[in-house]
Order: sequence, then structure tokens, then C-alpha cells
Amino acid sequence: MTRTTSDVFSEKKPPPPPPQGEANAAAEAPAIMPDAPALPPKPAMRLGEKLIAMGIISNDQLQVALTEQRNSKKMLGGVLVEMGFVTDSVLSEILAESSGAKKFDPKTTILDVELVRRIPKDVAQRNKVIAVAYENETVQLAITDIYNVLAIDQVRRHFPRNTQIVPVFSTETEILELIDQYYDYELEIDGILREIETGIRENAKLDGKDQGYINPTVRLVNALLMDAIKGGASDLHFEPEGSFLRLRFRIDGQMVQARTFHRDYWGAMVVRIKIMSGMNIAETRQPQDGRISFTVQGREVDFRVATQPTIHGENIVMRLLDKAKSLVPLARLGSSDHNIAVLTKLLLRPDGII
Repeated sequence: MTRTTSDVFSEKKPPPPPPQGEANAAAEAPAIMPDAPALPPKPAMRLGEKLIAMGIISNDQLQVALTEQRNSKKMLGGVLVEMGFVTDSVLSEILAESSGAKKFDPKTTILDVELVRRIPKDVAQRNKVIAVAYENETVQLAITDIYNVLAIDQVRRHFPRNTQIVPVFSTETEILELIDQYYDYELEIDGILREIETGIRENAKLDGKDQGYINPTVRLVNALLMDAIKGGASDLHFEPEGSFLRLRFRIDGQMVQARTFHRDYWGAMVVRIKIMSGMNIAETRQPQDGRISFTVQGREVDFRVATQPTIHGENIVMRLLDKAKSLVPLARLGSSDHNIAVLTKLLLRPDGII
């Protein structure tokens, strides 16, 4: 068959083969698939589902609790605790982990009564909140529901305008117990001493062994420790004499007379301090050492405790170690802005001595 010129030019020529490198890359490349629809984010696991997945409760228990929740209009967590399906401690750990909020531990914390009572009692009870720390215009607020914006706004009214509220998680039982402790009982040193002398709490024995806040000795020791921390003391010296007890603080290297008590109070106070620091309360003739760790105003504070027997009773010295004060930033050295700028510039030099 004879081919014309037009046939030759109209015939489609195959494309030239790609270079060897491109051919190998094309062979290794995966086949292009059409864009798949984006999957929605996996919803967060609900409290009941999480408890079942962790094996803490059964599905039957969850259904019973949900029924009770609909009838009582309470939060599911509180219902589970009331029915005995979950303990307060387990629930608080799970809720804190799920929300990403910090967990507040009342057992290792001493609160400032002045800060707590800035929030009226009815506001604290209604919203189940309590102020636990205040520093740098920021209030840490223990609350059962960290997403309760209404409760946080009501608390904000009782602090200066620029105050920031940071919610920390706590259980309802813990908060209600703290409200009872800090609003219904005397927490000032002079008031506690009057309470002990007049016997207002008839069921509270002055023995120091009862660790509950109903015991005035427990509140008295806590108040003295808080007083030392707020006063900037580095040491507390409890010195029993013939008929009285002397308490002295070391502040900026100087021994300062802080309080004088009747010696009848000292026996119970010794027992309380020994219990707090993990000492043997029955041993009174040998020196002992112990340690107390607390969180005060949102910062960790340690006490090193040492006892020494004397002819008038046991002498106790407590060394206060505030971790927040161990390394003071430049801005808090008391220097002017100009001097801080000069010092910062000198610190950046690769050599030399300041």
C-alpha cells in the first residue's frame, strides 16, 4: 500500500522514552489515589466509657449511675462516688488527667485563711470552689468543674480587676471539707489559743494525735508554720522553759521573739510536730530528725525538723527550705533597671569576673 505525505505527518508519534533516572523514579512511585475525605477527629472518651475501659466499673453500674443522675440532676462523678462505685481519689486522678488541669492535693497544702475568706462562704459553697494560692496577680482556684465559666466569673469579682484565675481540679468532697475547715473554724493564732483556753470545742482533746482540723492543736501548729513562712523566717526555735514556751524565728540572720505560750500547750504541740515529720512520738529521751513537705501559696516548702531533749522538755528546731527562694531572679535583687541591664550585659561576656 502506497503511503502519502499527508498520512505520514498526520500519524501520531509515540512520546520519547524518559531518561533512565526518571523511568526508575516513575516505577517506584506509588499509584496516585483520589483524595479521601478527611476523617473527623475521634471524640474524647466520656467519663463512664473511660471508667469501663479501665475496668473500674461495669456497664451495669454505669447504667444504674446514669439513671440516678437523671433523677438527682447531679454530676455523674459525684453520683458514682455516692453509690460507692468509685473512690474520690480515683475519680479525681481520672478527671484531672482527662482535662489536662493540675490536680490540687489538700493533704500536702496549707492555705492562707485571708486568701480563702476573700471569697464569701455562700459563693464558695454554691460554686464548690476555694482559693488555694495567690501570687503575681494570679489566683489558683480549686474547683470541681474547671470549665464552669460562671463560677470563675463570680470568684473574679472578689479580686482586683487584673487578677487572672487559674482553675485547678479538686473533688467535691475535698472542697466541701476545706470550706468547712477554713470558714467554720478559728484559724488565727490568737483565736485558736482562746478556743483552747475556753474549751469551745468540747470534743477536741488537746493531745495532738488527732490529725483532723477539729483539733485546735492541729490548726495552731499549721497557723504557726504559715506565720513563719509569711514572715520570711528561715528557722523556727521552740524552746521550753520552766513555766512557758518561747518561739523564736530567725529572719535575715537575726533571732526574733515571735510568740510565748504557756507550757501546758507544748506537750500536744510536740506530738503534732512529730506526727507531721514522721518521728516516733513515744521517744522523748533521744534526739530525732524528721522532715515535713508542704505546698504553700502554690510553691513547695520543706521543713527539716530536729528534736533535742532538755530538762524542761524537748527542744525543737525547724529549718525552712523554700524552693522558690533558693534561686532569686535578677529582677528581684532590688537593683534599678539600669544596674540590672549593666549586670546582664556583663554576664554575657565570655571572660572576666564580677
